[in-house]
Amino acid sequence: MRARRWLGAALAALLMGCGFGDLRFDRMGSGGGAAGSGTMASSSGAMDPVCTGPGFACVPRPVDPWQGPVLLYDGDPALVPACPSAYPSTVYQGVSGLAAPPAQCAACTCGPANTICALPPVMAFTDVACMAPDPNAYFKPLKNNNNPCGDVQADQSVTFKAAPPTVTASTCAPAGGAAQKSLPTWKGVGLVCGGAQPGRCTVATSVCAAPAPAGFVGSLCVWSAGDASCPADYPQKHTLAKDSSVTDTRACSACGCATDGPATCSVKYTLYRNLGCSGVVIADLIAGGACQQGQQGGNYPVQSYDAQIVTSGSCPPTGGAPVGAVVPVTATTVCCQ
Repeated sequence: MRARRWLGAALAALLMGCGFGDLRFDRMGSGGGAAGSGTMASSSGAMDPVCTGPGFACVPRPVDPWQGPVLLYDGDPALVPACPSAYPSTVYQGVSGLAAPPAQCAACTCGPANTICALPPVMAFTDVACMAPDPNAYFKPLKNNNNPCGDVQADQSVTFKAAPPTVTASTCAPAGGAAQKSLPTWKGVGLVCGGAQPGRCTVATSVCAAPAPAGFVGSLCVWSAGDASCPADYPQKHTLAKDSSVTDTRACSACGCATDGPATCSVKYTLYRNLGCSGVVIADLIAGGACQQGQQGGNYPVQSYDAQIVTSGSCPPTGGAPVGAVVPVTATTVCCQ
């Protein structure tokens, strides 16, 4: 009987010492709330789903391969802070702030145009209006300036005519486009602190995390090995590297010369009485011009002819744009809110 009275008194004293009966503040580990967060828990272990610690906030839960949340310092090597108690582990430390401007490219240029014309054939007629073709006339085709004089058989021809010449090609030799590159440099140091024990939030895709203290990037971050694109919830990208080793593919695209630039070609045929483009000139004929009358056949046959070709043209330069980039050999990507 005395033992029962003693036990009842002890239980009453214990309940009075608990204040609000079955509620207490507890520090939770990875199985519930964040350590030191002040998240409420009952003696039965049921969690209040609200993230209530001072400065704590619900942030998106990282999705593989991203890890976090973590803190990031990215700045002056002389001011690197120590990892705070809420994020006690050094997850990564290396160089940061890679500066490597694109290559500076010299202007591309194009040399004089080599314009090639298709020479139209000379047509001979037996009337003064260039209406009745001479069936017996023959002009040996010329090959631009490689075959400057051609034989002609036009004993009975009275008039002559030629269609306009056409440009078949206009090419130029490219030059320029040399690349100048500055040396890549690293401006700072990056420190990633992790090891936090995040708590629960109302939304299952979020976690309750302690805030970033002074000296770190002002928002929480996630990290992944390699050079990766940031997830939408953590859009601010920081690239860190273990050392200053880089792969430099900066260059300038090859210079070229477009073939669609303006080009012209004019041709004048001279018809001669004798072979070898000599003797009396029977007619000067502009290709694409009007019907040209020569000396009437018989006493003044045409036996040879040549062409004077005048060309002009230019080629728009292409290329000479910066290409490539500088990337760390051992990159780690940190993305922050």
